[in-house]
Amino acid sequence: MSQVRCPICFNRHLQVVVRQLADVVYDEDGDHEVTDVYGDVDFDDDSFVVCATNHGGCGHVGTLKEFSA
Repeated sequence: MSQVRCPICFNRHLQVVVRQLADVVYDEDGDHEVTDVYGDVDFDDDSFVVCATNHGGCGHVGTLKEFSA
């Protein structure tokens, strides 16, 4: 099993861009409201990742695959 961590500073606190299905209602002004979310949060090897600086990380960016040792 591979370890997921920053390849620069080895921090394991990461911020991952995820996908999730949601109902969104837009009004005439272009503002929006999320009215419901469905299912699980989804991400994969191609998801964008940031080494979380709010947890002592270095801010390095890449894909989840690049963060997997």
